[in-house]
Amino acid sequence: VVHPGEDSAASRIGYHCPGAALDDIRSWLRNAINPRLRDLRLADAGLTQEQVPDLFRWDAVEPMSLVSADVQTGKVKQAKRHNEAEAIVGPAVLAIIMYLMILMAALPMLNSVMEEKTQRIAEVLLGAAPPFALMAGKLLSALAVALTGAAVYVALGIASGAYLAALAFVPWHVLPWFLLYLVPGIVMFAAMSAAMGAACNDPKDAQNLTFPVILPAILPMFFLAPVIQDPRSPLATGLSLFPPFTPVLMLIRLGHPAGAPWWHGALGFVGLILASLLAVWVAGRVFRVAILIQGGSPRFADLIRWAIKG
Repeated sequence: VVHPGEDSAASRIGYHCPGAALDDIRSWLRNAINPRLRDLRLADAGLTQEQVPDLFRWDAVEPMSLVSADVQTGKVKQAKRHNEAEAIVGPAVLAIIMYLMILMAALPMLNSVMEEKTQRIAEVLLGAAPPFALMAGKLLSALAVALTGAAVYVALGIASGAYLAALAFVPWHVLPWFLLYLVPGIVMFAAMSAAMGAACNDPKDAQNLTFPVILPAILPMFFLAPVIQDPRSPLATGLSLFPPFTPVLMLIRLGHPAGAPWWHGALGFVGLILASLLAVWVAGRVFRVAILIQGGSPRFADLIRWAIKG
């Protein structure tokens, strides 16, 4: 172990325990054994740590911004040190808030429409308003709830940052994008939920159709790590431009120091607007037919037929 040479198997130290992979004692032993082995190797070489104080010094590579020139004077400005937490925490928190707002808008919408249908409340409401107007009112209510919740969370985050002297963690340049993505994102997922809720006839149907609605909102959370690691990769770019993933992943890319250019954000916003309009149009056709159909569990073939034929 002290002088293994090129025989790496001879330098292995085994720790035998039923849960050795996650045992903290293994880490403690590693931190205690390796400095002792270093002292023994120095002693065999006839040296002491006082003779080579800088031999085991570890210098970190600091993350710095690019060197730039002053526009007015032309002088070179000093590069700034990038803080990993400042670069990641703010956009990640906004992405999580976006995810929570989507869930808050989508899940209650599906159950609300299902209950109004099963209790025949929708039939009474349809006597005073056409189906699309009824659905549009529900979408506006879901949007109002999401905007109110987002405003409260963002305000609390900014107030907490000011109280803790951590306003540097607030991604001010990402907040406008957050508001732009929030509105069409909520409308798109709420429209899908309203259509699925209109097709349900009992709580069991609602449980079966809940997962297809929230799946596009859940999947982006599994790609946060690769997007944060390399926000300019083809994978991150392609996923962030896919409309159901845009509200969450594009915020991460726009807030990253080496993230997306502004026109990626604009392109994602246009795609999200088009996707939300398509979702409202399709949901309106399904809602108009399904809201008055009683009995029988809905099938995806029925949903597709209603969306095509209206």
